[in-house]
Amino acid sequence: MSQPLLSVQGLNKPFGALKVLRGVDFSVRSGEVAFFIGPSGGGKSTLVRCINFLETPTFGEIVFDGQMLCEMRGGAFIKPRSASFAPHAATCPWSSSISTFFLTEPFLRT
Repeated sequence: MSQPLLSVQGLNKPFGALKVLRGVDFSVRSGEVAFFIGPSGGGKSTLVRCINFLETPTFGEIVFDGQMLCEMRGGAFIKPRSASFAPHAATCPWSSSISTFFLTEPFLRT
């Protein structure tokens, strides 16, 4: 079986005393479709925002296409690579939706 294109392991994100994400684990292989279902306030948007670094997770690791995007090291959260969401995906017809999700800052500058 192929390696996951996106892998999230042990992702945590609290807001004060409220633990919104607790140990979230999932992976998505190339060609798979994944979606999150849950009640309002259940953490779906927070999960996507953490994967996209619009929110900073407090624990866990995110790997995209074999490259570690962030992880916990020595009690500190390390984000070695910039990742951003391009809301103007229509301007990137050469790009797949997953690569558009992970476009880095140089592509987003006008």
